[in-house]
Amino acid sequence: MRGICIFCILITAFCSICISQDNIISNPGFENVEENLPVNWAFIGWFKPEVKFAIDRDKSNKGKNSASILITELTDRLKEFGPPNWAQNITDNIPLGKTIRLDAIISTRKVKGIAVIAVQCLDRDGQLAGFGTTQYDHPVSGDTEWTNIGFNMKVPDNTKVIRVLCMLSGTGQAWFDDIRISEAN
Repeated sequence: MRGICIFCILITAFCSICISQDNIISNPGFENVEENLPVNWAFIGWFKPEVKFAIDRDKSNKGKNSASILITELTDRLKEFGPPNWAQNITDNIPLGKTIRLDAIISTRKVKGIAVIAVQCLDRDGQLAGFGTTQYDHPVSGDTEWTNIGFNMKVPDNTKVIRVLCMLSGTGQAWFDDIRISEAN
């Protein structure tokens, strides 16, 4: 009987480790595409002709795709609206009250400004309850090959939506790939 109890405890511990490693991002590598758009992702800030959102099948960290943002000119509209971004809203399996880890890979070409990833935690009224970003500890600019970025943040107990934003502020081109949010160890 004691052996069975120890076995059950070990299985429970192993399962919790596995669960804590699960990625809550859908389509993290932008591999699933329908009508030239990544499934579960939307773009925010489409200003033609100066901003171009694309799935890039010629440049990826892993797999066959990445998502890119190209900004050719920093117009007054862009300055007023803010940085264009790929966004995903997560409404299921939100780890309330837990610390999460965001990890991602970014590559840039001729970026005058920064490419970052941010996480917004929104309450039931759509108000900002929590925020994390790579802007201060891991800004990516200039010409870079694939660069690992990430941060930890606590998810407030009143979070109803986690919004992930892959952003480019300034001009140039940024590619985003392999985005992961999981419970931090």
